[in-house]
Amino acid sequence: MTSATKNTSPASAARPSGKSAFRLTEVDRAKGLAILLVVIGHLTSPGPAGSEWVGREWYGVLKGVIYHFHMPFFMFISGFLLFHSLKPIDTAADYLRMVGRRAHRIIPGYAIYGLLAVIGKLLLSNYFQVDNAPGGFWRGVGDVLLRPASSSATQLWYLYVLFLYSAILPIVLTRIGRCLVLLVPVALVAHFIPANGWFASDLFLEYLLVLILGCVAAKYYEKIRRGIQACPFWLLAALTGALVTVFAVSLLAADTAEEFVGGKTVKLVVGLLSIPALWSLTMTRASARWGVLETLGKYTLVIYLLHAPIVAAIRLPAVKLDCFTGTAFDILIPVMVILGIAIPIYLKKELFSRFRWLDQITG
Repeated sequence: MTSATKNTSPASAARPSGKSAFRLTEVDRAKGLAILLVVIGHLTSPGPAGSEWVGREWYGVLKGVIYHFHMPFFMFISGFLLFHSLKPIDTAADYLRMVGRRAHRIIPGYAIYGLLAVIGKLLLSNYFQVDNAPGGFWRGVGDVLLRPASSSATQLWYLYVLFLYSAILPIVLTRIGRCLVLLVPVALVAHFIPANGWFASDLFLEYLLVLILGCVAAKYYEKIRRGIQACPFWLLAALTGALVTVFAVSLLAADTAEEFVGGKTVKLVVGLLSIPALWSLTMTRASARWGVLETLGKYTLVIYLLHAPIVAAIRLPAVKLDCFTGTAFDILIPVMVILGIAIPIYLKKELFSRFRWLDQITG
């Protein structure tokens, strides 16, 4: 993003002045941690007997823990990047160009994957126990377009909602950029508004708050960074430890708390507590020296698009052969994580990068 210091619009006044305004590696590490959690959470699917997962009990516990916070954290990062890339929208042409850029980046991958998921699951359902199998080709396509969270490509609902945010929020942000915090209470109320799955309206409202908080963090990130840099190391270590401890306690208490305040409220609270805890971990010196998260962050989109079919290619025959239990399960889980990450990165570097269009739609 180019510098916009001469632009006096609300958008330019609210956002960082350019890429030099903060270290992108910090955001890459946060994205890397988020996508790692997503992959781990997608390793199994509901079993034929109606069980919550297929495999060992320890993975079911791990998956339950991850699902309390991983998408709020992911959406917070998305809001951060959305605000950081924000450009002034002064005319209808500006808006159409912005939507066109977002559509070109997000929609092709979602549409292609959705179509292949419908066709693939229709065919595979004759031989394997397939989750979210469509009731027919056109019904499956309709669900992908209209009810993404209930479709055969349900794991990609994030891209659907992200496009809606990208198309709608910039208009609001460029008008009230200087008063961005006023959107926080509005988004909090929206979080509890009941909605159905049509056009992902329920998910749009559920994650609006954390997305807006990501925008707020991007707006004040330079001030936050200067404050962090001014703190002595021991104080930062103590603060990070405190944030992680509070977050860990919230996870331990989550199941009990759900009985009293409901799962949606608990997920919101735990998700909010996860943001400063996980972000502070990605800013530690150890995280900076360990380049794995940064690498994953650079390939987030292609991993998000391709990890599910790669994992399914291992899981489906393993379940069919009744070898997705016991010690075999313990061995297959890390293998699925590694291949679900490594193969998309390899394809991106060695194949997709050679074709401009494929390179653009896979990040």
